[in-house]
Amino acid sequence: MSEITIEKSPNDSRDYKYFILPNNIKCLIVSDPESQYSSASMNVHIGSIHEDIHGLAHFLEHMLFLGTSKYPIENHYKSYLKSHGGQSNAFTASEDTNFYFKIASESFFQALDIFAQFFISPLFNADSVARELKAVDSEYNKNILDDNWRFYQILKDSMNSPYNHFGLGCSKTLDIEGIRDKVIEFYEKYYSSNVMSLVLYGKEKTEILEQWAKDLFSQVIDKGVVLKSLDKPIFGDVGKIIKIVPMKNVRTLRFLWPLPSIIDLFQYQSDWYISNLLGHEGKNSILSYLKNQNLAEALGSYSEIFYTTCTNVVMDIKLTEKGLEQYEHIIEIVSQYTEFLRNNDPEEFVFEELQAVALSKFKFKNKEDPFLYAKILAVKLAKYPPSKVLTASELFEVYDKNVLKDMISYLNPENAHIYLISEGFDKSLMDQEKWFGTFVQKEDFTSELKHKMANPKVDTSLKNLCYPTKNPYITRYHEILTPSTQNFPVEISKNPKSRVWYKPNHKFLIDKVHGQLIIFCNSIGFYNSVFTYILAEIWLKLFKEKYREEIYLAEIAGLQYELLIDSHGIKITLECFSEKYCDFFEYLIRSLANFTIENEDFNIFEDIKSQTLVQMKNRFLDKPYEQVRRLLFETCLQGGYFTVEDKIKALEKIGFDDLVWFSQKWLKSVFFEWIVIGNITAESVLALTNKCVDNFLVAKSSTLMTQSEFLSMRAVKIPKNSSLLYKNTIKEPSETNSAVISLWQIGPENEFLQATLSLIDNFINEPCFNILRTKEQLGYIVWSYTQKFRGILNFLILIQSSVKSPTHIFNRISSFISYMKTCIHSLSDEDFDKLVQSTKKKTFKNDISIKEEFNRFKLEIDSGAYWFDRKEKIKAQLENVRKDNMVKVFEKMFFEDNRRLDVEVLPMKMVEEEEKEKEKVDDRREVVEDLDVIWRKNSMWGQVYVRK
Repeated sequence: MSEITIEKSPNDSRDYKYFILPNNIKCLIVSDPESQYSSASMNVHIGSIHEDIHGLAHFLEHMLFLGTSKYPIENHYKSYLKSHGGQSNAFTASEDTNFYFKIASESFFQALDIFAQFFISPLFNADSVARELKAVDSEYNKNILDDNWRFYQILKDSMNSPYNHFGLGCSKTLDIEGIRDKVIEFYEKYYSSNVMSLVLYGKEKTEILEQWAKDLFSQVIDKGVVLKSLDKPIFGDVGKIIKIVPMKNVRTLRFLWPLPSIIDLFQYQSDWYISNLLGHEGKNSILSYLKNQNLAEALGSYSEIFYTTCTNVVMDIKLTEKGLEQYEHIIEIVSQYTEFLRNNDPEEFVFEELQAVALSKFKFKNKEDPFLYAKILAVKLAKYPPSKVLTASELFEVYDKNVLKDMISYLNPENAHIYLISEGFDKSLMDQEKWFGTFVQKEDFTSELKHKMANPKVDTSLKNLCYPTKNPYITRYHEILTPSTQNFPVEISKNPKSRVWYKPNHKFLIDKVHGQLIIFCNSIGFYNSVFTYILAEIWLKLFKEKYREEIYLAEIAGLQYELLIDSHGIKITLECFSEKYCDFFEYLIRSLANFTIENEDFNIFEDIKSQTLVQMKNRFLDKPYEQVRRLLFETCLQGGYFTVEDKIKALEKIGFDDLVWFSQKWLKSVFFEWIVIGNITAESVLALTNKCVDNFLVAKSSTLMTQSEFLSMRAVKIPKNSSLLYKNTIKEPSETNSAVISLWQIGPENEFLQATLSLIDNFINEPCFNILRTKEQLGYIVWSYTQKFRGILNFLILIQSSVKSPTHIFNRISSFISYMKTCIHSLSDEDFDKLVQSTKKKTFKNDISIKEEFNRFKLEIDSGAYWFDRKEKIKAQLENVRKDNMVKVFEKMFFEDNRRLDVEVLPMKMVEEEEKEKEKVDDRREVVEDLDVIWRKNSMWGQVYVRK
């Protein structure tokens, strides 16, 4: 077979090679000499659709990791990866199961050998069956209240066999006699080399990586598996309104149109073309029409390869209360738009704009983490021609009017699946879905609705429903500037008005510019006033809404922006190609400066206030681990950070007159701080920043902040040797999971302490997961990590559990830390040296993209540290940390100067179990249920960084 050329970006310096092993494994090799990390992914084109026991394929995915004939120790794989700066993961989908890992490059071959054995001689350890069943059940319980999982199960339930499966599985489906034998039988039947796709990503030359693939994976047996061809699925709920009660308070009208598979039609990107039109937010769009009638808050559309046999185009409309009442009218509006698309030829300029943006993004794409890149490529390799594996889902290659018209023809009333999602339905009239318990009701379309869908007659005299206008923000020209030798941002301007940091391209030779502006404006007082803080958030949302149509055009042209309120003022970030960068940044700042609140904005204000209240209240329905992390932030940060409860109380009191008052006072005393990096000159940056600042000051008649007006950003100080427990009860009665965080506060950061803590973090991480999750099965989510709060270093352990209550988990965390104390004291010099090297690779790896570099630098601006060479200095400092230093810091942070704070969220279903658990232990922690008590009783750390 002649060698196949892999089509790639001209700016992609990596070498690719495709070949097929003698046992018919498809292989793609990626050689990247610059990479510090190597990775591999094996995609097995077998998934839950092939099983006859719900969740069997998923359970096999779990069991495969538990030792092989060559490497029988159960945890050898994960332990080896962790000790060499690596990690692993896997997922089971309907038609694929994917296994992937990454590791420091010099350890790649050995990791590959361990990895290959999973597909050659797995042991399926009998002693681990019960434990891994618990892991699968914990994963099920983690997702059981997730609205996305719940919806997709309803969708699958409506389909014909074999599509109507429950792929996640749980103890009800898997805890049966002989389940291990069933797993082995499934593996022996389906895990064949001829349905596998392998990707190896390494720094070695392609020839070496190819030889490794041959040496290590040729032993995988080719069983000649021939998969039954699947017919296009039948969706059973056509002609019905499917009413669903969600877990969160949302009002959504969802449209789903099944299309034929687009896998073989990738060059036309017809699904992308369609979802772009349906989800457009500019002039002539469905959203603009609905907004004009106060029927919708937001709208989004996307397409997905649901199975290899079909592609779904989905459109979600977030409804106002009026929209919920008039949902049939919205269906008519959507029907009129889809009728327009069916009755008119596709517009070539729309395709050409999408094509131009996609090509620019592909040519100047940031380098991905090898860990995720290998996984993505392995999945694609199973679907697309090898020469197109990089481009197939990225580029618009061919405009074909007839192909587009054919796909658009499926947007018809007979193919529309419509779901109305609201918490307001009467559950007593509804059925419950079997696996997730979702309340659902199916109602036939009324004859009146059928008529409206078939013959829509919507008034478009004031708002059109047709193709969008041409986009002025499409980038047509790219020029790469000469690379610089400058490694870090430097200050190129500082005056009473602004401060500017700049760094040109030095190694990422792509046409991308990343920038951030913070407009400091603290005179309004929202550092300590939740009332003014909320007014600022509402003001900004109103701004975004009024400028939505124009800003959206920039977004779809590749200008990625973010506007948000933080404790300093307004933070603006912008990433895009250089040609339009300055123009759009100037437009944003000019628009902010000229924005005023008018009387006609009252209705928009009311809508935004209502939406924001719902969003805030939905935070109490977040997953338990998300809730406990939020509570931790609320506990440790005071000033410029407010609890959700306080925000809700403030927002409920706010009226339109308050916003008008606020808009007249706000942004009157300001200071600007910029950081811009990438493919742009210093002269252009200075011209941009000077123009924006001067125009803003004139438009707003603003004065300048003084040094004393910059905020003091501090964190709550947990007292030494205290035992504090902040507890909260989860409001959702059907929640089955608890979540806990144990935090140990260490103190203000410095080079040596941060280097030592990174060693301790790396030392604890793998055994924490192995002991508390794998062996003790405390919960599906078990994380250990470090985090800074305003310059204060912390170490944390987080666990979410459906099987154990918080008191038990906290005790197990304490026992684990005591066990690690024994381990750290017995650590050999050789193992310590390995730990140092592993930490260097894992924690202080090189930036792989300009985006990663920018995100690191802007954090230094946000904190006021300006420690741009932090990574380099801490990495060098690791050489100065001795084992006894690490032991001393470990002893101090966990025992001698123990500043521990425990935070828990308890579901109502665990209250009785928790009370019983408390009776078993002598718990002397001080229990706090009111944050004001913590804030009053404890002092604050001094400010670590003072902005100058």
